[in-house]
Amino acid sequence: MSDFELLEKRIDGLERQNRWLKCVGVLATAVVAASVFIAAARQQPNELRASSLEIVAPNGKTAIKIHAPSGTSVIDLWDTTSKSMTPQVSIGCIPRESGGGTQLFMRGSMGQNAVNIVGQNKGSVRTW
Repeated sequence: MSDFELLEKRIDGLERQNRWLKCVGVLATAVVAASVFIAAARQQPNELRASSLEIVAPNGKTAIKIHAPSGTSVIDLWDTTSKSMTPQVSIGCIPRESGGGTQLFMRGSMGQNAVNIVGQNKGSVRTW
């Protein structure tokens, strides 16, 4: 084999190796890019924003409801085994137009009114 043939054979081998390395490089770049895009799509939000959030029991009834009716904020807790359509416990803010403040309201096990504590911004506290 002449020097020219050896050189040609060596160049052919280097070209094959170069093509293989280019394919591996393109494939590796595609995998890294796909991983970055997938990771970006899976990022958890820093904040959850909603006007209402309901947590339901296995029977489909609302167990907890956090909502903001009329610009106030309220957390309601239900007895999911009861037929009552009203919450057992309600914690909320009283709108400023109604005197402002906070309210804690609880019902007894038979649905009767049990506790109602209202603390208004005027400094008064009402209970029954």
